[in-house]
Amino acid sequence: MLITKIKHCSKVKKGKKGGSDRVVNHVIIEFKEDNKEVVLHEYDKPSRPARATPEFYQIFDDLRVFVNDICEFQESDIVKISVKGISLSYMEATKNSNEKTGVIFNSSKELVNGSSDLHFCTPLRYDEHPDVGQMLPENSFKVIEDLIALAERYVNGERAQCEMDLKPQSPEGEEQIPEPADENDND
Repeated sequence: MLITKIKHCSKVKKGKKGGSDRVVNHVIIEFKEDNKEVVLHEYDKPSRPARATPEFYQIFDDLRVFVNDICEFQESDIVKISVKGISLSYMEATKNSNEKTGVIFNSSKELVNGSSDLHFCTPLRYDEHPDVGQMLPENSFKVIEDLIALAERYVNGERAQCEMDLKPQSPEGEEQIPEPADENDND
């Protein structure tokens, strides 16, 4: 499997007729497998949540630092950036180098005086390149490799697990707390 795009977004969907709002997650992963291009589009559904693992979403937050560096924004702008996805391109190996991976970050930035965000793509950067200006920021490729691994696990069916309250309940619905055993009790 060769991942070419990884995107995500979360939107708040308004509840019907006074019902509660809910967050709907959308994950898109494009990849090549067996010489076929495959696009996996998944939205949350009550019967099948699309929610990826928390690590998947955390990595997108971790990538903000690198986007800020590539775009030469102010250090204080990092908190205003959201990374929505990455696009990957692969260059064939030559006799002088190994396979190179190119990355474009799809991002947005909150604007101080705007009614909407600035949506942008970073310039293409590579994990290896003779021109230092064309390289990804230091340590960013390890984070990207981690995201690719999480995307592969998502394609293979891994999703976030729902939390369930498994504490025993009394008939009245109150939590039962087991009493500690008395060490001197020999019954």
